[in-house]
Amino acid sequence: MRKPATLRTILPPILAFSVGAALFAAYVAPFYGALDRESGSGETGIVVENFDLPEDMPPERLPSGTLAGSSEGEENNTQPDNPLPDVSGEMQTKPLERVEPRPPLSDLGLATPVQEKTPEATQSETMTEEQAAASGLFYRPVALAAGRLAVGNRTIELNGIDIVEPDASCSDVNGDVWQCGMQARTAFRSWLRGRAVSCNMDGVEQNQELIRTSCTLAGTDVARWLVENGWARATFGGQYADSQTQAEKMLLGVFGRKPITDMPQNSGDNPTGIAPAPSLPAENPVPDMTAPEVTTPAQPVAPDLPFPPAPQQ
Repeated sequence: MRKPATLRTILPPILAFSVGAALFAAYVAPFYGALDRESGSGETGIVVENFDLPEDMPPERLPSGTLAGSSEGEENNTQPDNPLPDVSGEMQTKPLERVEPRPPLSDLGLATPVQEKTPEATQSETMTEEQAAASGLFYRPVALAAGRLAVGNRTIELNGIDIVEPDASCSDVNGDVWQCGMQARTAFRSWLRGRAVSCNMDGVEQNQELIRTSCTLAGTDVARWLVENGWARATFGGQYADSQTQAEKMLLGVFGRKPITDMPQNSGDNPTGIAPAPSLPAENPVPDMTAPEVTTPAQPVAPDLPFPPAPQQ
């Protein structure tokens, strides 16, 4: 005989169906275009939205508010579909107009235009350098030797010194011969660094290519600097004789010892010149049988006695 259905067995299916219907109405129905609209009787019903365009809509009018046959050059006089409030808060009813962009707040954000040098500007710079050279100021000199400069098509040799030529060799107190001329020119170039020199142009013709005179760099006599550092020799009885004596006592420049510039000599066993890495001790070294035997004193052995018993409590 079948037992009658009780409330405990009927209630769970009813609740499950109710929850499913509520979830469907809340999450699934809106994606299918179901919109709540009020009917004439005041009740709310669900009606599927119609996405088709109305038949009375002109074919040349698009939903975006633009004309189908308008070109880029034609002005669009249509009203905006969704008017927005302007600055004063009123709704915009006039067509949108394009305004000119505002100027930048500062010239720092603008790109600097490239200014190409015209022939007149190049000629003006050339004339300026020629005028400076006529007054004795020479830009970007190049050291050909310790005491000889090249500026354009002119060569300047300093007075009061004997120039050390680049191919000159010197012998130090130990008798070692080294290329002191190359070292002197390198030291002179490092100190000069292309800076402008000011030379005395008294009695020098304008187109004279070889000029023998005295020059200064930032207020320092160039010839005296060379003699004081030992990279040039003073002429006999000249004004820089005392500076040369001081350089000889201090063993500076060409009067000093041979610089350590040679690479280490490689032997046949080690052609790379790199010291070998120290060898690690072997794990099981082989005993040397030829070494004298070293005896170690015997350690005292404890007597074999029984372990004392635990203390009685």
